[in-house]
Amino acid sequence: EKENLSKGSVFMNACREVRNPVAIHIDRELDPQDVVRAVQFMNPDNSSGRVVLVPGLGADSVWSRLPILIRAVQQAKLNVTWCCNPVSGNVIKTSMGVSTCPITLAVAEIDGFFAVHRTEGSVPGGVHLDMTGLVVSECIGGSMSVDEHQLSTTASQGHRPRLNVSQALEITFEVGKQLRGRHRCPLPDARYTGA
Repeated sequence: EKENLSKGSVFMNACREVRNPVAIHIDRELDPQDVVRAVQFMNPDNSSGRVVLVPGLGADSVWSRLPILIRAVQQAKLNVTWCCNPVSGNVIKTSMGVSTCPITLAVAEIDGFFAVHRTEGSVPGGVHLDMTGLVVSECIGGSMSVDEHQLSTTASQGHRPRLNVSQALEITFEVGKQLRGRHRCPLPDARYTGA
C-alpha cells in the first residue's frame, strides 16, 4: 500500500534497519516512481540482492503495468530482483462472496511476467506462490477441477486464497516451461527410469 511505502512510515524505517533482503509487494495501483523511491530508501547503497520487487498485477494488467515498472527501475539504475506473485493480483469474489484465484489467470500472469521481462531485457528472478500443504480448495481450476461450489470459506476468513499442492505443482511446471524457453536448452528428462 502506498502509505506503507512512505519514507516517514514506521514500517519503512523498521524494514530499512533489517539486513536481510526485503521484499516490496507491488499492486496494479502503485505509481512506478513510488516504487523507485521506496527501493532507493530501502537500499541507499544499491547493493545487489537487497530488494526483491514482487508485483502481483493481475493477468489483465501485467502487459501494461509491468513494462512501466521495469523501465522506471532500469532508468534509475537500481539493482533489484523481480519475483512474480500470480495469486494476489488475480483474486476475485465468486457469486457466493468467496475470495478465490482462478488458476488460468495465475498462469496467464506468469506467462506475461516472463514475456515482458524478455521484451524489456530484464531478468525474471522468481515466482512467489501462496500455497499450503493442507488439503484445501481455495483456488478455482487445475487438474483436480476445483469449481466455485467446491471452494472452502477459509480464503474469505482473513487471508488470501492459497494454492493446494496439486495446483502449486501445475504452476511450477508452467514456470519450468518458461525457463526452458528463456534459456533455449532442454532440461533433463525428470521421469523415473527405475535406475
